Amino acid sequence: MWASSVYRTLSGMKEAAVESAWSNWIESYWQNRIDGVPVPLERPETGEMLHWCLLFKASFPNAADKMYRSPIPRLEHSFLHHDLSGSDLPQRHPVAVAHFVNYLLRNSLIPAYHFEPVANIITKIRPFVEARNELLEICNGINADLFIAVVLDCRLECLWRFHGFKVLQ
Repeated sequence: MWASSVYRTLSGMKEAAVESAWSNWIESYWQNRIDGVPVPLERPETGEMLHWCLLFKASFPNAADKMYRSPIPRLEHSFLHHDLSGSDLPQRHPVAVAHFVNYLLRNSLIPAYHFEPVANIITKIRPFVEARNELLEICNGINADLFIAVVLDCRLECLWRFHGFKVLQ
């Protein structure tokens, strides 16, 4: 798919070049596609484009906004939240990243079986007072299945740490 090859190309570029691509053509291309020009975006394509958002370091809030106005992505076996957790985006754009995580959770785009990266993102964002409302939305929006998975995961980790065992990954 074309969107995945764009991702691979952008991934190999320096941040300034990625930002230049955003401002020179990707931002307007994405808007045109949202508007249906030349054809409307489809869910599998937005699933690929969702990954683009993490590459636009300075323009992340704008890229995420384009995603919110696109069809809800179709993802399979994506660890986008893991990549987000390992990036500096939570510190660069705490409110935008909190909103993005909330979007991912609301649309079931984060697998319930791998919640640790989300906990890491929340930990990175927590010191930023301006992101508190978004963090509260995340907490209020966690569905029951995800909540159970998080509680069980945290409980098991606490038990293993308390008894001196290493957590199996």
